[in-house]
This record gives sequence, structure tokens and C-alpha cells, in this order.
Amino acid sequence: MPTHATRSRSVVAESRHEPGPLSSALGSEVLSGRIPSAPTRLLTDKDVADRLSVSPITIRKQRFDRRHGNPHCLTVDPLMIGSAPRYPLDDIEKWLASRRPQGK
Repeated sequence: MPTHATRSRSVVAESRHEPGPLSSALGSEVLSGRIPSAPTRLLTDKDVADRLSVSPITIRKQRFDRRHGNPHCLTVDPLMIGSAPRYPLDDIEKWLASRRPQGK
């Protein structure tokens, strides 16, 4: 009977030969000369706070308030990468534009 280590190696060896749908799709894009679309820049709490001239604690409090149904003004959902919140730059810029007063 094969040991756990032997079974693991055979599974890894088998999986190397079968590209998944994502890797084959990306591979075909790169091989065809098309560059995949660049992801948007992600901002940390500190980056967002610097753009808004507030402290990072204010950003964290806004996220906490939003998550718990309390009054808040930052209505941009963060992407959670592990336990680290990241805000797409495009979303922050759209939110800022929506908050600007309309000129007469």
C-alpha cells in the first residue's frame, strides 16, 4: 500500500500535466500577443486616508460602522485580501467624484 507521501507525489505529478481553465486561458492570451487587462491599483487604509486628509483610524472606523449598520459616509466596499482590506483606486475616485458639490 502506498504511503501518504507517495500518493501526494503522484497527485502533484498528475496535476502538473493538466492545465486548468484559468491557466490555459491566460496562456493563450499571452501566446496570442494580447496582454491581459491590467488590474486596478489597490489602496490600503493609509493610502485612502492620505487621499482624504484623515487618519487611517477614521477609515477603519467607517468600515466598521458600515459593516455593522451604523451611520457612515465611506460607501466603498473593500476587497479583503486575507484579513487586509484593499480599496480599488477607481472605486475611491468615483466615490470622491460623487461627493463633490455640483457647481452652479
